[in-house]
Amino acid sequence: MARKSFYGKSDFDVADNLTAYGQFLYNKTLATGQVGWSPTLFVVPTVPVTNPFIPADLRTILASRPQPGAEFTMNQRYMGLEFRNFPSDFTVGQYIFGLRGKLPFKDWRWDIYGSYDNTDLVETQDKAILLSRMRNLLTAPDGGTSICEGGFNPFGLGNATSISGACRAYLEAETHDYTQLTQTIFEASLSGSLFEMPAGDLRFALTLDKRDNEFEFDPDPSRENGDIIGTLPTFPAQGSTSVKEAAVEFLVPLLRDAPFAQRLELDLGFRRP
Repeated sequence: MARKSFYGKSDFDVADNLTAYGQFLYNKTLATGQVGWSPTLFVVPTVPVTNPFIPADLRTILASRPQPGAEFTMNQRYMGLEFRNFPSDFTVGQYIFGLRGKLPFKDWRWDIYGSYDNTDLVETQDKAILLSRMRNLLTAPDGGTSICEGGFNPFGLGNATSISGACRAYLEAETHDYTQLTQTIFEASLSGSLFEMPAGDLRFALTLDKRDNEFEFDPDPSRENGDIIGTLPTFPAQGSTSVKEAAVEFLVPLLRDAPFAQRLELDLGFRRP
């Protein structure tokens, strides 16, 4: 795993009762997982009986079927190809800018800020086996020798583990799935004391905010088309939400210097979208 992070925060007094502030956060993380050879899960190739690499004993069995000329499925784990690595590249950013200050009324304070957050995720499969290319090799009259050196002979462990580098390069591809999340927030708040009660000041806080969230997933075309052996097909997706809310909160002092506590307060709040 590799990670890079940056963080910055700044406050600037514009005037006696006015402060500008900002915050910046950036994080980039690369994590790589590894699994074994690709199995024929979910996407299973078929082989025509014209394939020249079919061994004699298997050819005899195929000829005894009710439909001897039909294609047959080939289920196996492709040990002659490479292990699969799955690097996940996360990039996260957060940017905040706001203004806050005091009002010339009691102890009232206000705060207005906007923030933008984004997360980008790139998921890579570095040794994906493409069904379409394997199909080209399996259906070729010469077993694929005209496409890549030696062709593709998956029958028997010895043959499967001695596939040429040219055929491995032909079968394997690097695929990428992209996910993006964004959030935008605008918020304004006002707080302070309203009036004095026997146990202390009645305080309030008023908040108005707007939040927009967006999501988008864009899979590799090979995954979307169900062309990756050992991987479920998936499809693009996207969505968004937008919420506006208003909230008010009151802190009501009930008792001061009570026998069981220094202060007893009641916190009342209401939020409405």
